[in-house]
Amino acid sequence: MSFQKHSVLVLCGFAILSLFSSCKNDKVFRLIDASKSGITFNNKIIEDSAINPMTLEFIYNGSGVAVGDFNSDGLPDLYFTGSRVKNELYINQGKFKFKNVTDKSGTACAEYWSSSASVVDINNDSKPDIYVSNSVSKDNKFRQRG
Repeated sequence: MSFQKHSVLVLCGFAILSLFSSCKNDKVFRLIDASKSGITFNNKIIEDSAINPMTLEFIYNGSGVAVGDFNSDGLPDLYFTGSRVKNELYINQGKFKFKNVTDKSGTACAEYWSSSASVVDINNDSKPDIYVSNSVSKDNKFRQRG
């Protein structure tokens, strides 16, 4: 093996060793209980004869979360989309505490199967807008192939 190839292998070995030795067991994330945060959203999927993995193969693909400062207070607010549950908007109160303002804001979209959400200034008014994607009709007759 040439000196150059050997040097490259040694340098790569040291780089990998440095990478792993610098890793700590410190947690990057920590769980905050719903009783403290105020966030109780649960995209609970309830199967029935009309909606189940046999009739809707993407039933467990999940829902979406969008982050934006919707009340212009400088804190990131959260919007969750639900499949068989209504969407929910939580306003950040600071210190990881949130208030559910879904009903007051009219953002539930309860009649839709929402799959994702994005935050964009869609109407160019310098305020964040929530753009919700709805992917599946809850009514089985609208999901039949014709």
